[in-house]
Amino acid sequence: MKKILLILLCVLLSTGLLVSCNGSPQQMEAYSLYQAMNEAVVDVTSIVANSQADMVMTIAGETFTISSASEVQQIIRSETEFDMAMFTSMDMSAFGMGAMETTMFYRDGWLYMDLGGTGMKFPLPIDALAQFGMETDVLGIPEFTSDAIVVSGVEEVGNNNRLHFTLSGAALSELMDDTMGDIMNLMGVAGLDMDITYGDMSFVVYLDESNLPIEQHVMFSIEMTAEGETVSMSADISMSDVVFNTLTSINFPPYLDNYVEGSW
Repeated sequence: MKKILLILLCVLLSTGLLVSCNGSPQQMEAYSLYQAMNEAVVDVTSIVANSQADMVMTIAGETFTISSASEVQQIIRSETEFDMAMFTSMDMSAFGMGAMETTMFYRDGWLYMDLGGTGMKFPLPIDALAQFGMETDVLGIPEFTSDAIVVSGVEEVGNNNRLHFTLSGAALSELMDDTMGDIMNLMGVAGLDMDITYGDMSFVVYLDESNLPIEQHVMFSIEMTAEGETVSMSADISMSDVVFNTLTSINFPPYLDNYVEGSW
């Protein structure tokens, strides 16, 4: 079961990274703004945001619901250097654990995690993250080309643009293999015999006048078979109150180096 949950984490990490340029005029209007957003975020120096994640999993005929709310802080020093802090409250009552408060920090190639009072640190060099494009991205914006779009559109909402996309689950499945392999190697669960089927993904993002994403909403579903177990999961993940380019420092606790060193 531990490996199954690790694989689900891999899926969550990688699903926010991809999807595979032709398309209808309506698709290209939304896609052009999406491309402008990707160009705008390149120059971002810091991010502060709130996120909410609701996941429903069915394992061995039992259904579990997990919800979490997080505050994310990130300072981007260069294309390959960043500092990050994430403060999360997670409802684990479905597993008989009640609420769990967790913190996560990243700096100088180390990931520090406090899970309910247990502090662990893991080496996580930036080049390992760069293998699958995660080196400076906490926004979790799906990356895709226009042939993955099933439906798309654009609406003006005040001074902002609202983009909405439905992305093909089949396109996701085709493009996930390499990314999933890299992440599973990093997480130490490579080589498992498994099959993953993706449903279509819904992606909504609000862009401000500078084409920066100030709010986004992603919904997707997955069915996975591994080690003789079948797990289905649906996820509803949102990010709101996004503020760019105002954070100048992160308050790292002085005791992080005393965390117990672990390995993946």
